[in-house]
Amino acid sequence: MNEPIHDKSVPVFFDQSGFNPKVPKAFFNVLGITFFVIPSLWLITTLAINHHTENVNDQEREAVMELIQEHIRNHNEKAR
Repeated sequence: MNEPIHDKSVPVFFDQSGFNPKVPKAFFNVLGITFFVIPSLWLITTLAINHHTENVNDQEREAVMELIQEHIRNHNEKAR
């Protein structure tokens, strides 16, 4: 008598007992990939790229500084 009336054409994901296992597992797989796997991969690659470019920039900066110092030394020797 007091049973809930459901339209059978619309899937019911939750019943009175709480979680209904009729929810497809693929739904949760998609949620996990969307909100955990993809952001994790994005973060890891972003940090790796930033670390690599920082190292390259440091090496380039040191090379330029050495060239400038060599140029200054040559200029000072010529001025003597």
